[in-house]
Amino acid sequence: MFFQVSPSGRKSFRLKYRLDGRENSTLLGVYPICGLKEAREEAFEARRLIARGINPSQERAKIRQERIESKRDTFKKAAEDWFDYKKLEWSREQQKKASRILRRLYPSVGKIPLKEVTPPKLLKALFHIIEGGHHNLAKRAMQYANKIYLFAISEGRAQSNPVIGLADRLPSQPKTKHHAAIISPKKLGSLLLAIDAYEGGGKSVVRYALRLMPLVFVRTNELRLAEWDDIDWDESQYSIGREKMKMNEEHIVPLSRQSLEILKEVRLYTGKGKYVFPNRNFPGRPMSRGAMSIALRTISPKEEMSVHGFRATARTMLREQLKHPADWIEMQLSHAVPEAHGRAYNRATNLEDRRMIMQDWADYLDRLKEEASARVNTG
Repeated sequence: MFFQVSPSGRKSFRLKYRLDGRENSTLLGVYPICGLKEAREEAFEARRLIARGINPSQERAKIRQERIESKRDTFKKAAEDWFDYKKLEWSREQQKKASRILRRLYPSVGKIPLKEVTPPKLLKALFHIIEGGHHNLAKRAMQYANKIYLFAISEGRAQSNPVIGLADRLPSQPKTKHHAAIISPKKLGSLLLAIDAYEGGGKSVVRYALRLMPLVFVRTNELRLAEWDDIDWDESQYSIGREKMKMNEEHIVPLSRQSLEILKEVRLYTGKGKYVFPNRNFPGRPMSRGAMSIALRTISPKEEMSVHGFRATARTMLREQLKHPADWIEMQLSHAVPEAHGRAYNRATNLEDRRMIMQDWADYLDRLKEEASARVNTG
């Protein structure tokens, strides 16, 4: 081992050695960052390599390159490689679903080198997903992360799997809270009357959305994302694209005369825009997720009814009060219902029958409101 001072003034510790009959030297460290003690330790390790026939200079270069590659080999890079490897086994829908789940992990651990993702860092990423109300999604993301690390380990890109043991750290999924729903004709009539009387800022689109919801009983997101291009005035129907549907299937909602009247009213205020029910502060965006729920709490503070609950109300009362066939009702709720002989449900199945149901339902709601109004006037 010797101490070298270069013409530029750089001072360093080096080790002279002979390997395969050739004399060479290797850098041990630059002074003063590397002191004499550290240089001696590096020299000891270099001699061990030389004794095994390994060139210490080449080994140092190899380790340095591996560190550089390790920094480039991020969790996101490994996830994308695993995805490319697996996607040929999946349908297009499975590919989209997996891609969406992986994107949930990227903000927290995507840019971290694969070997530096620790269990606490990964657990924090999973908790972020859970805090957003997606418990099942977090479990799926953990399963994907596990497969990514098994894939990386098999390729020599990782030595350990930080997912091991995390399953016990995730909280149990809370019990499903059922949406409040009124199934009493009398109470429903009173609520509908109160919704009609709700001002919500006069020209509030929330008011129109709340008036329309009992008539069409679609899912909340399906209504708030409704676009004017989805409304077919000639056929009196509302077509919901598969990208907006929970079951990823297109759905048709026949529009009753009452529904069309409400849409014609709101078109006077929002018809020039994209969305039927735009955001009050940002017209280019749809109405916020909680807008209808907040308004409904104002109208019905006892929380006997939720916005989503109109679906359960229609399902129950169409069957019990109006005696319509259960299969037709389920179809209109966009629930999967096999046809005779096992044919799959499609969006136009029993459309004319469902059109009759929707008009019958709208007329029934009008009668309930009339009865509620009579009770108020005679009360």
